[in-house]
Amino acid sequence: MTYLSHVTGHGLLKLMRPVKPLTYRIERLPEVPEVLRFLVARPSWTLTPPTRPSTWDRAMRVYCAKGDAEAVLEIAQGLGLSALLAGQVEEGPRQVILEPVDVRFAGDELELSSAGADPPP
Repeated sequence: MTYLSHVTGHGLLKLMRPVKPLTYRIERLPEVPEVLRFLVARPSWTLTPPTRPSTWDRAMRVYCAKGDAEAVLEIAQGLGLSALLAGQVEEGPRQVILEPVDVRFAGDELELSSAGADPPP
C-alpha cells in the first residue's frame, strides 16, 4: 500500500486531498445506501456538487501499486470487509472522474476548505 484515504464526509471529493496533478478515474462505485437514496428522492432536495449522491461515501480508500490490488482485496475480504477495485490513479490534471455517473470534479470543486471543511494538513 502506498496511500490510505478516509472518505467519510465529503465522500469522493476527499480523493483530492493531496494537491498533486493526478487524475483519479473511478470506474466502479459502491451501492448508495438506501437511506441516502431516500433523502435525495425528496422534492425539496437541491443537488449541488457537495450534496450529489456521488459524493456520499463512508469508507477507506487504499491506493496501491499496480498489480497489488488483488492482494489488497483478498486481505480485506479475509477480514470480513467488503471491498472492490474501483479504478485507478493516472498522471494528468488534478481531477476526479466518476465514470458510472458521468461526473467530473476539478478546480475549485476539489478544495475541501471551500466546502466548509477544515483545510488539508
